[in-house]
Amino acid sequence: MRNVWWDLAVGGVDENIEGNGGEICMHYIPGWQRFLETIVFVPLSLWTAFGAFPLDCKYSLPPRPTSRYTVLTIYSLIFGAELAYKMISKTGIFLLNPCHVTTTMQLILLTMDANDK
Repeated sequence: MRNVWWDLAVGGVDENIEGNGGEICMHYIPGWQRFLETIVFVPLSLWTAFGAFPLDCKYSLPPRPTSRYTVLTIYSLIFGAELAYKMISKTGIFLLNPCHVTTTMQLILLTMDANDK
């Protein structure tokens, strides 16, 4: 079972392209740069994430649920098609890119009501 998941995640990644996997990818960014980026961006990300809580959302008008659910449906269909493509092409590892993570968070937020806590 483990081999099936591994194949879906990275089976279709072409390692012949520079910076697209393999030994070259591991040493593509120097160690000092990875360390420096970790020192800078991890605390910055944590500060931003914790600074956003608690979310104080007050609306003067109630949102129209019809438009929200229409956007949610279309957005989910598009993201589902992208998920299917990643699984068919065996490049599921690219689902960890920031754009896909952000899309997942947006879909979760669209499913929540304003009064959810």
